Amino acid sequence: MLECPEEYYPYEDECPSCGSNLIDYRMNGPHMAAYCSFCGKLIKFVPKKNLDEWKRLIKERDHYTCRRCGAQFTSKQLHAHHMIPKWFMPELEYDLNNGITLCNKCHHQLHGTDGTIKTKEE
Repeated sequence: MLECPEEYYPYEDECPSCGSNLIDYRMNGPHMAAYCSFCGKLIKFVPKKNLDEWKRLIKERDHYTCRRCGAQFTSKQLHAHHMIPKWFMPELEYDLNNGITLCNKCHHQLHGTDGTIKTKEE
């Protein structure tokens, strides 16, 4: 199994450090990993199709309804939100029990302007 850095990137074709092409793609659990053809850095990333499928399943499971305010919306007006952040527990990234459907308004209310989670009291 490949040893990957703690962070992961959404890139699939270029190194986030130097922009060079990635080579030697391999699966690493639910993630992909590849080496940079220039700097040799090992890059771990999430294939977009896996994340898109997770989002679709979360919205479908919740019947396209915001779990915070209860309003129903079309898929494009909703966000599939990770309750435990991906950066904190990457192994839960594709776990359907770690997802919740939120409308645009509730999702933006939940996150602070700096990306941190806000509580209802704030």
